[in-house]
Amino acid sequence: MPKRKDIKKKIIHLYDLSFSESKLKDMIPTIDTYSLGMLFPVLFIRFTDKYHLSRKQVLSLLQSKKMIQFLNICKLMTTFDYKKRISPEYSLQLFNELLNKISNKSKKRTLTRN
Repeated sequence: MPKRKDIKKKIIHLYDLSFSESKLKDMIPTIDTYSLGMLFPVLFIRFTDKYHLSRKQVLSLLQSKKMIQFLNICKLMTTFDYKKRISPEYSLQLFNELLNKISNKSKKRTLTRN
């Protein structure tokens, strides 16, 4: 029986360490980042299912440079360890930079075609 009490104490101790008030304050904002980081891959999967895209089409999309850059941001947003996860502000900055880069390239292509 003493071992069981020790285990219970260890579990309580680990819980207190992991979910202290100060750690929760750090953790809560990153939960939103994680949720948003998961949103795009989930929507992508639903989109491919809804429109019955073939495996070849999905792989082609996933291998595109734009998609890889976008998924890399999602990866940073969904890092398992919340301490290593990027902040909401930084994820927004990365998304804006990527979207600006993509829109500038598409504008240049449109201008060169005309």
